[in-house]
Amino acid sequence: MCKGDFIVWWKRETNGQKIHDYVYNVKPILNKGGLFADGSKYYVSPQEPDVDQDVNVRFRTTADNVDEVFLIYNEEKIQMTKESSNRIFDFLYRNDTWRSAIHKISF
Repeated sequence: MCKGDFIVWWKRETNGQKIHDYVYNVKPILNKGGLFADGSKYYVSPQEPDVDQDVNVRFRTTADNVDEVFLIYNEEKIQMTKESSNRIFDFLYRNDTWRSAIHKISF
């Protein structure tokens, strides 16, 4: 090569290859606006449980946006499971017997 010469190199990809590379190399973004739970009857039941009573806790996320959701209780990390989903949201669920009375659940 002579001084001043240069080489041009490019890679021609099909649309399928571009989509594959995008899907496997781009990290998804957590939609924090889709995370939701409150103390209403839709998310906590019963609302004022007795000692050692089963409590149902639900949590909502944007559909297919999170891998795992954990409920933290007395420094114990409890994994929730997917109960149902629709095109917009996933609903996670946990039923457990608590070791002490819960008078107020904070979110």
